[in-house]
Amino acid sequence: MDVKDVARSLGVRYVLEGSVRKAGNRLRITAQLIDAPSGHHVWAERYDRDLNDIFAVQDEITERIVTSVGPEFFRQKCNETQRKELRRLRRLGLRHARSLPSFALH
Repeated sequence: MDVKDVARSLGVRYVLEGSVRKAGNRLRITAQLIDAPSGHHVWAERYDRDLNDIFAVQDEITERIVTSVGPEFFRQKCNETQRKELRRLRRLGLRHARSLPSFALH
């Protein structure tokens, strides 16, 4: 099943995809946030950890993903909203919409 199908079946736009590999007492966890309609990777990270307490590792990685993805997700949504608003203003005949103040985060 591809990312677009997963997103459609879950009713979401973004999909967090990843993998876990184990070697001895070590874990390698990869995670990537994908914008399903475009297929573009918004964010990706790799984590290498010792497997002492799997629940502590799970909590740490979850917290890191949320704190890393949150700002990127917000930035993406702001840019998307700005582009939509500029298109709307142009349709209304405001030719100089680009000169309007920009509130998007870069």
